[in-house]
Amino acid sequence: MNILILLDLIEETLALFADRAHRKHLELLCTMHPDVPTTVQGDPLRLRQILTNLLSNAIKFTAQGEVMMCVSRDE
Repeated sequence: MNILILLDLIEETLALFADRAHRKHLELLCTMHPDVPTTVQGDPLRLRQILTNLLSNAIKFTAQGEVMMCVSRDE
């Protein structure tokens, strides 16, 4: 397991989908709750894969408006 900077990984993943969302006239947003740690231990490739799948489906199935990723901590 690697230590990764969560915000950087999220921003990089969102950047991959910005153009796709823009082409569909969708706003791509992200909120991160302040209690979420800035670094986490995990597999960055798997986390990016999960975020990619979620964002891809959200953009695919959203016809208008916005796609928002909300990052929060789960006890």
